[in-house]
Amino acid sequence: MRPLPRCHSGPAPAKTGKQKWIAPRSRTRGSGKCRHYFPINASCCGTWRRGHFGHPSFEGYSVLAATSGASTIVVDLDAQGRLDLERMAQAVTDKTRLVAICSPNNPTGTTVSRIEFERFHTKVPSDVLILLDEAYAEFVTDPEAFYGLRDVSVLRHPNVVVLRTFSKAYGLAGLRIGYAVGHPRVLDAARATAIPLSLTGLAEVAALASLEAEMELRERIANLIQNRDGLQARLRNTGIAVPEAQGNFVWLPVGEAATGLGEMFDQAGLVVRVFPSMGVRITVGDVNSVAVVADVVAAYQLASRLVQ
Repeated sequence: MRPLPRCHSGPAPAKTGKQKWIAPRSRTRGSGKCRHYFPINASCCGTWRRGHFGHPSFEGYSVLAATSGASTIVVDLDAQGRLDLERMAQAVTDKTRLVAICSPNNPTGTTVSRIEFERFHTKVPSDVLILLDEAYAEFVTDPEAFYGLRDVSVLRHPNVVVLRTFSKAYGLAGLRIGYAVGHPRVLDAARATAIPLSLTGLAEVAALASLEAEMELRERIANLIQNRDGLQARLRNTGIAVPEAQGNFVWLPVGEAATGLGEMFDQAGLVVRVFPSMGVRITVGDVNSVAVVADVVAAYQLASRLVQ
């Protein structure tokens, strides 16, 4: 592979693991997923324009949309913690320029199916950009889930950009490197507004080395998925309607109990992400942590019943 230019991070790896070959102008790399979201958002949004996304979802969407002066429209998830693509499509107006779809969704872990995505794509105007955020795609086991690097075609989906990162499954969060795949015209516009000098040589070397270590990656992901599914089963046994987890985390939709449950996790020495009045996101750890997490939840439920 020829060296990349230093000012703007150039073409991403021609292959991502065993994925299909991607034409140079249809790919670009940079310092993490947000490095791509920012220039793409800046190139298509602005004052009096709108960006749409689900709620709760990745918090960075609204922050980055605001940097371009765009307003934001959020659409609540459905009762199963999934993106409601039907309502998101209905919310699109002539001011909408960008819709972000996070699949698996952060923090609920649910995915968008191929049927749902294709139906959504046909309902969204062709001049509205769809950002498919697949930061956790390597952990997906649902065969019906839409998978951008496999299912997106530049000819069939010219207004779709797939965002990927090396921060999650590859374990390179501290080095900040990710890539985008989409139509050359969209990525050319994004490059024109991108932050220069955002990618280090060390991150490039680490990412390319990670792609060569596919067997180790597969083993690491398989272990995590096993722990995730085990944790999900244990938590469902407590009576909590845990959504189908497809990332490296599990979502507890406990509503107003989120803050209290988060405090009990803190007392147990476990770090979780609390979304007040909505739920708690738990990142999957090793096999020993599964029982510990389940015990904390059971203890909180017992304490709540005693108080009542």
